[in-house]
Amino acid sequence: MNQLKTPKTLLEILDLKVGLKHKDRVLNILDGVSFSIKQGESLGIVGESGSGKSTTGLSVLRLTPRSTHPYTSGEIRYKGRDTLAMDDGELQKLRGKEISMILQDPMTSLNPVLRIGDQVAEAIQFIGSPSDRDKTDSVINALERVQIPAPETRVDAWPHQLSGGMKQRVVGAIALASEPKLLIADEPTTALDVTVQAQYLQLLKDLQQKFNMALMFITHDFGVVARMCDRVCVMYAGQIVETAPVQIIFDQPAHWYTEALIGGVPSLDGKLDKLTSIAGAPPKLGEKTQGCRFSARCPNSKDKCKTHEPEVVQLSDSHEVKCWYPREQ
Repeated sequence: MNQLKTPKTLLEILDLKVGLKHKDRVLNILDGVSFSIKQGESLGIVGESGSGKSTTGLSVLRLTPRSTHPYTSGEIRYKGRDTLAMDDGELQKLRGKEISMILQDPMTSLNPVLRIGDQVAEAIQFIGSPSDRDKTDSVINALERVQIPAPETRVDAWPHQLSGGMKQRVVGAIALASEPKLLIADEPTTALDVTVQAQYLQLLKDLQQKFNMALMFITHDFGVVARMCDRVCVMYAGQIVETAPVQIIFDQPAHWYTEALIGGVPSLDGKLDKLTSIAGAPPKLGEKTQGCRFSARCPNSKDKCKTHEPEVVQLSDSHEVKCWYPREQ
């Protein structure tokens, strides 16, 4: 009898700290971030604006400038090798080939003075050096892959001639040109209407299954999380405060911040008078805090929460939370 193989760990981040140089000190944007992604898995990174989600994604490819955003400690292991220890040549072999990224605002990711075909061709040429004829065919195939109609005519179009949804697909075609093993998607559907967003998310899921691709999906939208992700990391003030499979996150959130985020999502089940809001604001970058960083906003905060930083509690093999007094399961 054939046994199913356990997917290999593709990416592992260990105690990552990324800072921002400010005058004579370094302010930590990420403070001890750790998680992993397996081959073919979808991992959601969720949290408020400023929680460190985008910096986490950019750090995987070392796209944060070291002059202003030094990596103060930790490891980013891709297939067992630490990307923070790689030289520029080694890192270049990963970018766009093994790992691709759709940036936070794909609407402005396209060069307005280059035709669509030239921009897709640049990504294809980066992978190899096809002949002109093969390159043209490859561009058309890349656009077909993301379901752009009449791709042979779109190659000569300018970005301003395409709708928002079509631009989104072109950016996806560029990111997927190399059939990467890991795709980092940083809020790629923010500027799309609901119908186009649903189509684009389904397209990403189909391509993920086709290429057995791992997906790191950065978002603040729990509706997208429910649709796209296998597991979820909830971020707050530069730290991951809860990690669990998506069903557990929705049914049995353990961190009070996770519960508050989910409580702010409108439900179609029954009557809703008003949405839940989270009082206060996250701590400012560089602000010294004692104890749990969420304690000032937490409805269950106790004296210990204000004075001692919580440890990570392992609730099960797949569920962990950084809280002294997690919600009862």
